[in-house]
Amino acid sequence: MLDKTMTLNQVINCTPTLDELSVLPLDVNALVKIMIVANSKEDAYNFIRYMFNDENKVILEFFKDLNKTIFFDFDHTNYEESKYIMAGELYSLESNETTIRFLEELLDDNPIATVDAIFDLFDTEENHYRIAIYENKAKTDLIKTKDN
Repeated sequence: MLDKTMTLNQVINCTPTLDELSVLPLDVNALVKIMIVANSKEDAYNFIRYMFNDENKVILEFFKDLNKTIFFDFDHTNYEESKYIMAGELYSLESNETTIRFLEELLDDNPIATVDAIFDLFDTEENHYRIAIYENKAKTDLIKTKDN
């Protein structure tokens, strides 16, 4: 689980342990780590606003305690060709399939061309799915299963 003392490398490589997943509230099906990579802080926050706008208000039904979500910022825009990066965690109340479908639609409809978002879904069965844009289309890859 993410915390404010982590470096960017630690956040990128952070995967919840089975012990951490086992203490999630009973109504939570999966932990979703979101990584937002943008050209600027403004673009990153515009993506967050897009995620939570009225057209996407169904997000409130998909995830628990959204008003308590904390995003961690990593500002590397002072360097040539660098990006502004944000990371956060969401707690999915829906099945993996439903959550993945929603996140794929969210990415496909993203109006902010200068933002890439990557969602990593970790479920209580120790599966890890990555939802991201590949070849201009949102797709999901199974990264890890309990058996590998």
